[in-house]
Parts: sequence; C-alpha cells; structure tokens
Amino acid sequence: MIRSPNGNESKYNSQPDLSRRTEEESNVSIRKRKKMDHDCDCKAEIQGLRSEVSRMNNLLENFVISQEKLMTDMRENIKTLNEEIKDNQILDFGDSKRPGQHQRILWNVTEDSDTERFQYYYGFIEQVADVSFRTNLQNFWKYQNDDTVKNIDLLQLARNVHPNMTLPVTVTQTNEKVQWIPVMTEEGVCLTLNSVYAEYQFLLKEIKWKQQDLLKCHYHSEQCFVRIDSASIEVRYFVHSPYDIATAISNPTGEVMPGEELLIDFKVVEIQAAIRLKSLTPEQRRCRYPDEWLSNSIKSYSFGLCQMNCRNRMAVMFCGCRPYFFNKGGEVYIN
Repeated sequence: MIRSPNGNESKYNSQPDLSRRTEEESNVSIRKRKKMDHDCDCKAEIQGLRSEVSRMNNLLENFVISQEKLMTDMRENIKTLNEEIKDNQILDFGDSKRPGQHQRILWNVTEDSDTERFQYYYGFIEQVADVSFRTNLQNFWKYQNDDTVKNIDLLQLARNVHPNMTLPVTVTQTNEKVQWIPVMTEEGVCLTLNSVYAEYQFLLKEIKWKQQDLLKCHYHSEQCFVRIDSASIEVRYFVHSPYDIATAISNPTGEVMPGEELLIDFKVVEIQAAIRLKSLTPEQRRCRYPDEWLSNSIKSYSFGLCQMNCRNRMAVMFCGCRPYFFNKGGEVYIN
C-alpha cells in the first residue's frame, strides 16, 4: 500500500495523513426504519387460508374415493364381461369347436331346434368343464337318472371344451424354456409348470409323459424369481412343491384380474430327516418317504397325492365308481 507523507494539508485539501479522520468524515448520520403506525393482525387471514386448504384437501379426498369406486366398478364390469365371453366362447382344446357343436354332435340338438334342451346340455358341459371336488361336485345329482349323458367320456369332454391358452413366463434362468403341462385336478383342468408329480394328473393320455428338468435357483440369491404375465385374463394360482400337487383343499390365490399384479415372497426353511429314520416302518414313524408308493399307478408319495388317493378310494367304496378327474389312483380304472 502506498501512503502520502505526513505533514500539513496541501492547498488542494488533500489528506496526506491517512491514519486520522477529517471533520467531514465524522459527520455521519444514522437513519432509522420507519415504525408502522399499527401492528399487522394476520390471524384472520391465516385462519381463512387454513380453511381453504382444508376445503381443498376434502375435495381431493372425495375425488380419490370416487376414483377408487370407479376403478372397482370397472373391474366388476371387466369381470362380468370376461364371464360372458367365457360362457359364449369356450374353445376346444384342439380344434376350437364351440359348445353348441358338442350339443349337436352328442345329443343332436341345437339352440334353434330346442332352446330348453340346448341350455340343459350346455349346463352339463359347463359342469364337466368347471368341476370342483370342493364346491360343485354335488351338482351332478340332477343328471344321475339321465341316460342321455351316460357312456360319455367326461375326461375327453373336459379336454375338448377347455381353452387352449398359455401364459408368458419369465424365470431367473433366461435361457430356459418353460412349458405348460395340462393336468386334471380335483379343481378341474389346470395348467402347471415345474412339477415332477404332474405325471399323476397328466391330461394327455395319448402322449407319453416326459419329465422336464426342474427350474432351480439358490434361495440366497437375490435373482430368484418367476414372473407370469396374465394381463389379459382372470387367473387363480395354486403354489406348491414340485413334489406335490394341487388338491381340493389347497388354498389358491384370489382371482387376479386383468391389469392387476400379485407379488408373492417366500421364506425358505430347510428340514432334513436323519438317515436312520428310514429303517423304521411307515407305521412306526407315521410318515412316508417320496419313494414309498401309494399304489401301483402312483409310484410316489406326497401329502397331496395321499389325500387325492384317499378320496379316490372312498368314491369307489361308497359309489362303485370314481370321478373322471382322478386320472390315476388304483390298479383298476373304473368308468
């Protein structure tokens, strides 16, 4: 910093000594902020603003509720529409025949020739296609004395009217091809994948069963998933072990409607029996191993297979026959 030399003021009124202040510099005035004549009372304005926000919030909540109701109504309408389509467009498993063609072929009746009989046989076909041991098996009683529905291969009829469809599947192993297997269960015709015991419910009797490799992934891996795309139809899922089957007492998921998404997470608990337990008889240990056969046609064991086999034998015991949805179960097949 360059300073002027000390000394008297020059004729040009310069200040050579920068270490002291001049008289002009000491005349500093201080301005104060003007005080308001009165204090601002904003309480009423704030209360009004809060009321407006509350009103807008209520309007928004009512809008959300109305939209949820609208979406619920739309889902119900879609469900009703799907049921109507299902009733009117049940496709054949192989050649896409309509239900009316089955009435004409089996009973020589059409909707135009005899509407009442046509609807009667339509109900019978629908019962065969949507049979359930748990919910509607008793509905067959109305046909027990009708000779016109006797000597019909009900299993083949169920196959013929079941929709021919598959759902896209994405799994952890992207290079694996997933194949749906048609099976006949106590809940009607279903499609299954990644199942060893599907052999005992396999629907296609004319095709030799061929076991597919199981899809596997380690449960500690974060990339272990199966994704099934059912965006266009209504679906229920039965989730069980590859070494078991879906039965009449299995608990399915709720109906997954088109446009809805269902996420299921599983916790894995591994249980292993001691090797020496197998030296005991099934009666002693009160359980069976998978390789201990249930019958000559069911050369395996699982809890679901055991239940199905018991109901099968009870039907034969009390009725002298067994329902057509039991593909296997004993030494003699009784129609």
